[in-house]
Amino acid sequence: MDFNPFAYPSIFLIFEINIILMAHIIDIDKLTIEERLKLANYLWDSIEDSKTELDISDWHKEVIEERIENRTMDTSKLKTWENLYSELTKKHNL
Repeated sequence: MDFNPFAYPSIFLIFEINIILMAHIIDIDKLTIEERLKLANYLWDSIEDSKTELDISDWHKEVIEERIENRTMDTSKLKTWENLYSELTKKHNL
């Protein structure tokens, strides 16, 4: 019989899940979609609750700053929904 942590919801309240350990305990593919979503939500919540900031490398900060400085929006290439719909229906013979 496989271990199903969702059969014991209090386990999430008592213990902090270690994803590496959990991967060895639970065959994730055997969980239902709902159970996997609950697990994903728990993991995201645990990250948010940790209040730990991730370090961003200097080169990554530079790339982000450069992209922010260089961002512009060329509205000349934008299309209305009607024009796009018309183009796609013609292109795909719809």
